[in-house]
Amino acid sequence: MIWTEGKAMAGFYLIDHHRGLLSLEREELLREAELHALLERHPQLLTGVPGSELPEEPYLLVKSEFAIADSEAGQDRWSLDIMLLARDGTPTMVEVKRAGDARLRREVVAQMLDYAANGMNAMTAESLRAAFETSRDGAADDLAGFLGGDAASDDFWMRVREKLDARDLRLIFAANRIPSELRTIVEFLNEQMSTVEVLAVEVRQYVSGDLRMVSSELVGDTARAAQRKGSTPVGPRWTEDAFFEAVRARVGGGAAGLQADLLHWAREHGCPVGAGRQPHGGLHLRVPSCPPETLLSLGADGRIAFAFPSIAGAIGREIGDIRNEVASIPGLRLSPAEKYPSADVLDLADDGRMSALKRILENWVALDRERNQGSG
Repeated sequence: MIWTEGKAMAGFYLIDHHRGLLSLEREELLREAELHALLERHPQLLTGVPGSELPEEPYLLVKSEFAIADSEAGQDRWSLDIMLLARDGTPTMVEVKRAGDARLRREVVAQMLDYAANGMNAMTAESLRAAFETSRDGAADDLAGFLGGDAASDDFWMRVREKLDARDLRLIFAANRIPSELRTIVEFLNEQMSTVEVLAVEVRQYVSGDLRMVSSELVGDTARAAQRKGSTPVGPRWTEDAFFEAVRARVGGGAAGLQADLLHWAREHGCPVGAGRQPHGGLHLRVPSCPPETLLSLGADGRIAFAFPSIAGAIGREIGDIRNEVASIPGLRLSPAEKYPSADVLDLADDGRMSALKRILENWVALDRERNQGSG
């Protein structure tokens, strides 16, 4: 079966070897929920690019009906239709509307900007990770399939954190028809905003009997907007020299020295070290018996990050107990995330705090080795 676009009239045609030429007529998606479900299952439609031209899946679904807190009250106030993460870690907010909805103009733009402003103040990489993992069974397998190959999940979540820190965000309005007024607003916003990308996607449906085809067109991705925003491609894996040079340039020699001390500790205690990709990612101090799992990550932004689920699995303890152990270090200001918190490495400038963390890490490594020997 072959399809071709009909230039003489609106629509597409299918050449079926049994039924001949079939005209595919445009038919509107009848319900907003139908369009929502389609985009949730197939987020590649939001790129406006044919699947054959996409080398890999562009978006990871975090959650549908994603709760966004009011930055002042701290309580969930809004519900975003679809929350995604792009492969480079960019948080992507999607609001779905039908063309018949009277709100699909200025009101929905104001609503999305509300989501963005409050979401950037309330969201963290840890909260997004928790939302992703609690929204489905098999989250780890889904993430591994999305990243592919030997890509480390820790690198991905660190990229998400760096995007949030830089206030990099993508906003997408999706509808069965994008009105000209919304096109104008989207293109204007996208050309004026340097770190926030604003796009619209028109999703069209064509049918002939029981045959169905959808296409999508991206709006707002103008040459002027691309020139203003630029891009930051993923680079090669960090070498230690390049990593510590980046830390010194970003946050100073004090942070670089403390992270180098932790790296030296890891080598002394037989912990493999993994390297993420530049300019995001970092160095990952691995669990000795299971190198894909991470004890501690060192970020080029001068932060250290814990993956408590990895540690809990390696040493056979509860996540809450592990968190309490780390939180007991006086002066170490852990971020509020339960499972994947981070802290400023400069909090360890006090010798007592650094020694306390090393004792905890040494205990984890010892417990991991005991369990591994016992199972062998």
